[in-house]
Amino acid sequence: ATGTLAMGINFPCKTSVLVGDAIYLNAMLYRQTTGRAGRRGMDLRGHTVFYCVSSSKVVRLMRARLPSLQGNVVLSPSLVLRLLMRQSILDDS
Repeated sequence: ATGTLAMGINFPCKTSVLVGDAIYLNAMLYRQTTGRAGRRGMDLRGHTVFYCVSSSKVVRLMRARLPSLQGNVVLSPSLVLRLLMRQSILDDS
């Protein structure tokens, strides 16, 4: 699989496998991808397998702090009203 799994699509799995020591394998990708391991309501726990990744990098990934995230969405009154209207329409159907 690609980094697409780390971008928030709904794709739960029982085991996440990280193959190869790629340059883009960072703490954020690691947490997002391994967070998919374990299907909610089906598994008590998930598993992560590292294949061809150095043990020192595995330790760094597991201990790394995630960067602070900050959203860019500006909540305007019109956006809030549109979201409320959309939710109301969905609740009615």
